[in-house]
Amino acid sequence: MIELQTLLRRIEHLLEMRQMEQNRLDTVNPVITESIKTLLTQMDEQLEVIREQIRQLIDQDPDLKHRAELLETIPGVGSASVAHLLLALSEHHCFTHAKQAAAYAGLEPRITQSGNWTGKTRLSKTGDALCARLCICPL
Repeated sequence: MIELQTLLRRIEHLLEMRQMEQNRLDTVNPVITESIKTLLTQMDEQLEVIREQIRQLIDQDPDLKHRAELLETIPGVGSASVAHLLLALSEHHCFTHAKQAAAYAGLEPRITQSGNWTGKTRLSKTGDALCARLCICPL
């Protein structure tokens, strides 16, 4: 799991750096535009290499592969999110019900009511922010 966590962190860092360079491209002096475009291309290539390493890591471990296949059966969960969800919902959390996993991710409903008054039901947002973000807006 340490290797998976390390590779996922590297992807997050590369995506952040890529976004910074993309934003810089919009406001930069045209003299360095080509340099930034080259850097963006290299980052895209590195992202693809690391994603392939993650796929191979998951495929080599039968348990991870089985859990990844189960996660991919969930509508809206694709290969980009599976590795993050595998890490966030790893066995050391010992979830026995889906409600526990949803609570861990901060995706359970927060009910607001008092007596006869009932307010809006919203997400509690008290769990793992990365896991919740992946469920709402995948990488």
